[in-house]
Amino acid sequence: MVIPFFPSSIFLLAAASSKSSSSSSSIEVEVCLSPGCVADGGQNTLSKLKALAHPSVCDSIKPGKCQSLCGKGPILIQNDEKNKQQILKFMKGDEKLVPYLESLVPSLDTTEEEGDDDDANRIPEDLITGYNLVEDGLNFFSKKSYEEAFDFLKKSYEEACENLKTGIEKAFVPAKEYGGNMEWMVHAHRTYAESLLEILTQDEEYDEAIKSIEIALSLDPTDELSYVVLAQIYQIKKDDYGEYKALKTMFELPEVGDASSPPHPNRDIANRRRTLGFRLQKLQREVEK
Repeated sequence: MVIPFFPSSIFLLAAASSKSSSSSSSIEVEVCLSPGCVADGGQNTLSKLKALAHPSVCDSIKPGKCQSLCGKGPILIQNDEKNKQQILKFMKGDEKLVPYLESLVPSLDTTEEEGDDDDANRIPEDLITGYNLVEDGLNFFSKKSYEEAFDFLKKSYEEACENLKTGIEKAFVPAKEYGGNMEWMVHAHRTYAESLLEILTQDEEYDEAIKSIEIALSLDPTDELSYVVLAQIYQIKKDDYGEYKALKTMFELPEVGDASSPPHPNRDIANRRRTLGFRLQKLQREVEK
């Protein structure tokens, strides 16, 4: 079985395709996440914008407050350097979000020898295709259609990322280096492993799930949910020490949440930590015998 790897070289390619300045964008973009706009697809729009955005503008895209425009969402609130505000309605789908993101990239630093490249700000098609396949896989997983989730997450690697293997050794970059750009990749690897747990039974296949989680953690060593899934895998394998080590590492992390989309409420994180804390105490007694 081939473990999918959604490499950060996708974004290295995106960055290389646009010789923008190192400074971040002067435009700030908020996506309304009121209940009405979430129902209109606001969370999906925010996730896609963060995933596909050039690193120079990713951190300028944030959750926003209600604009009282329910039914016309997703709503984007754009503020420029002069604090001039623009409200954009019905912002969803590649046909609207991709050109909008490309318009946010700072001016290119091109030379006469290089010439002006009209396509320099283009988001790589592989990145768009890969994200859309991952999004489909995550949707299937949320509906407990685990085999479909597995198929789509695997397909996103085979069809969209295979040609980006070059330089894969350099792809293990912490998510914070590219702002929020890599959260979707972390989420994809973690969900792929969870899908494997639901549809497979052999020990060697559990090892494949472990490899996928290891890739997720290589991309973001602070992703709390990846350690939770890793502990679940070791629990199924009846490996008390492996489960203990995964949970112990998780509890050594700062309580800042995880790289999920959408993020889990703080109450859910606290409840999860409390339950797993009892499990960790039991495992500690077992491994110290």
